[in-house]
Amino acid sequence: MKSRVSVITGIMLIILGVTILLHEYVELTWEFIRSYGFFILGLFGVIRGVSLTPRRGIFFSSLLMFSGLYFILAQWGLYELERGLTISSFILILSLACYMDYFLGRRRWEGALFGFVFLGIGVLFLLEYLQMLPPDLFATLVDKYWPLVLIIIGLGFLFHDILQRRHQNSRHLQTPDS
Repeated sequence: MKSRVSVITGIMLIILGVTILLHEYVELTWEFIRSYGFFILGLFGVIRGVSLTPRRGIFFSSLLMFSGLYFILAQWGLYELERGLTISSFILILSLACYMDYFLGRRRWEGALFGFVFLGIGVLFLLEYLQMLPPDLFATLVDKYWPLVLIIIGLGFLFHDILQRRHQNSRHLQTPDS
């Protein structure tokens, strides 16, 4: 426990020193602090989450890290922060965070499923923002096919129940007889 406190203290001192040095050479604006702060906190959170047993905190840390990266790239002038782009980007960031949590974290199928769903929704929003879809296609899809969401959620519950029963049965069969 003492070594963990030393590591956290060391990291905080390094961040404080770098911030003071940067203040001398760079104008520290809220955008700069937000962008790099989110990215650094998220990166440390992902590293910390992977080192824990059981692994945890990876989803939220990934959200912070990818959000910070999004704002950093906007600061560098690669794109403008516009409402349509930001909405689709954050849905895609949710997808990345779900996949990070699945691959680096708990390995639960829900993470991969939600990652896939967010990826599809984010791509649709991005295509609509880039005007690569017919104007009313997205509204028509949502209006006509929203019951598919209920069906997918229902299938998810059934699939989860089946997996839980198989897991319980396999544990029951593996229990050594006394």
